[in-house]
This record gives sequence, C-alpha cells and structure tokens, in this order.
Amino acid sequence: MSSFLSIRSRLLRSYLFVLATVLGVFAIGVRVVFTRNIMHQLSDRLTSLGQTVAAASEFENGKFTIGEGVSTQSLVKQDQMLQWFDPQGRLIAQNGKLPLSLPFSSSERIKLQRGNPRIQSVTLPILESDNQKLIGYVRASQTLEEVDETLLKLDLGLGGGIVVALLCSAIGGVWLTRQAMQPIEESFARLKQFTADASHELRSPLM
Repeated sequence: MSSFLSIRSRLLRSYLFVLATVLGVFAIGVRVVFTRNIMHQLSDRLTSLGQTVAAASEFENGKFTIGEGVSTQSLVKQDQMLQWFDPQGRLIAQNGKLPLSLPFSSSERIKLQRGNPRIQSVTLPILESDNQKLIGYVRASQTLEEVDETLLKLDLGLGGGIVVALLCSAIGGVWLTRQAMQPIEESFARLKQFTADASHELRSPLM
C-alpha cells in the first residue's frame, strides 16, 4: 500500500511541477509583453510632449527662442521635465524638477537612467520652420515610478494567481491521482488475492 502512496505522491508532484512551469512561462510572457507596451506608450507620450514644445520654439534674430509650451506645475505634477539644448549640446534652459544626470546625446533618441528613481528621456531635434535647419534639441523626461507601481501590481496579481491555481490544482490533483490509481490498486488486490488462493489450493494436496 505504501508503494502506491509513493507512486501517487510522485504523480502529484510531477503534475504540479509541469503546471507551475507552464504558468511561470505564461506569466513571464505576459509581463514582457505588458512591459514593452507600457514603455512604448511612455515613449510616445514623451515624444508628443517634445514635439509640442519643439513646434513652439523658434530661431529669431540669430537667437534660439524657447516657446511657452507646458507649465512647470503640470510637469512637476506628472513627474516630467523639459530641457532645451543648442546644436552643440549645451544646456540652455529646463522646466521641471527631476534628478536627471543623463549626459546629452543627439544620436540616442531614447535613453534610460537607472537607479532610484528610474527616468526615461526622449531627445528630439528642433528644426527651423522655413528651411528645416537644426537650431537645437529638446529633451522630455519622466520618472518610471508610475510604471514600476503598475508592474508591481501586475507581478503581485500574476504571482497570486499562480499560487491560487497551484493550490486548487493540488486539491484536484489529489483526487485525480486517486481516481487514476484506484483501478490499478484494485487489480493488484485481486491479483494478490488470486495468488494467495492459488498458493493455498496447491499447498493443501501436497500436505
């Protein structure tokens, strides 16, 4: 009987291991796709902000004029910051308050500052409306605190879902393995009884 309990236990462990692997791979896939989409949405939002500000910036009388695009209060509320650079990459002005330490780079459109807090920046060129001449750059930045909070909630949801699914599956697995092993146990019991009866019948004439 103990051997059947051991087999039943191994079947249950194997079933739960396979299920946990499948659920884990699924959860990782969901997180990767969701993270990619939410980061893409953030990049689009920063690009739209940068384009709005770039359109309001002009080059007049030999000077680069920064347009009034977005209020400081709005930027601080959304954990965003705007920075203007001249064509040589020198900082001219900024609006908003973020602990941004990323060096300016005109070749990298999207950059990520790691640490606490994480910050994503999008750098766009500012072109003169008449002849499309480069007159500077604008960099729109935003912290990833909101993104990180959303991802944390997703992780907790996926992790909790996997735990609940495994617990329910364990309960169901006990019943399933018992149902699967029952015919085998009954057949083994009948075989054992038949062997005992045959042994008794053979032993009686010999005696």
